[in-house]
Amino acid sequence: MLLPLFMDVFWLNRMSKYLVFGMLGIAISMSWGYAGILNLGQGLFFGFGAYMLAMSLKLASPTSLQQGSADEPVPDFMLWTSEPGAPIDLCCINQGSFLWIPFKEQWFGVAMGLVMPTLIAFVLGYAMFRARIAGVYVAILTLALCLLVRLLVIDAHRSLTVSTD
Repeated sequence: MLLPLFMDVFWLNRMSKYLVFGMLGIAISMSWGYAGILNLGQGLFFGFGAYMLAMSLKLASPTSLQQGSADEPVPDFMLWTSEPGAPIDLCCINQGSFLWIPFKEQWFGVAMGLVMPTLIAFVLGYAMFRARIAGVYVAILTLALCLLVRLLVIDAHRSLTVSTD
């Protein structure tokens, strides 16, 4: 937590990558090494948490504040993908933009960055343990879910950026 006080941007970025890879190594070690369960979907939970926090940070960025106001910031990419004549308001600039409204508060983004991955992991774990899925099937299922979510996110992005003319 004290690294930003005395490191420059390059080394701070590098140290954050080392910490992320360290967390991944510890997670795989605990899951596979101690529990004997190979979980290949660690990126799914990490990605959900990162996306929740990134939503909040994007709304606090200078470009979002320039597009809207201090009370109603609007991410610049929403303006790039909005329909001509759409209102420049976070509630209704495009489909699903209303989901961004609570993320104007930084504490909400941090809380969702912790709560959402935990909730998703609990639901997935409960379903897998309830169905008594074990062995290599856990690895296959978690990897497949990670790829499925990736495809859903990419398709959602494409549907928002494709022109409707």
